[in-house]
Amino acid sequence: MIAAFAQSLVESLDRQLDKGYTLPEPRTWLVRENKWRAARYGLDAEIVVDDRGQSVRPVKEAILDLAEDLEPIARKLGCAEELMQVERIIERGASYQRQRAVADANDGDLKAVVDSLLREMDQGVF
Repeated sequence: MIAAFAQSLVESLDRQLDKGYTLPEPRTWLVRENKWRAARYGLDAEIVVDDRGQSVRPVKEAILDLAEDLEPIARKLGCAEELMQVERIIERGASYQRQRAVADANDGDLKAVVDSLLREMDQGVF
């Protein structure tokens, strides 16, 4: 899924550059702020989407919208199915979220977390 996302994004940007589009250069503080928010809150983060810092958007929403925008390119590249796994991960929760839920449900027992990870690996869950 990550490879499909990256490949589709690079192809999209390459096409835009070929058409004369110049890549935006976000302000340094904005990049730092969004990195901090992502590191601190993960998929529950709200990212800053304007240079004034007055408008935020849920990162889940931004990821899903970007994946949807990239879907036609992914289809042409033969990786649309993999790219659409983004939606499944957002709906189901990332591994770290599922691990925390299992730990919480088992009074912090990490053996239960490892057992759940092993079950997920056996079932091909990601």
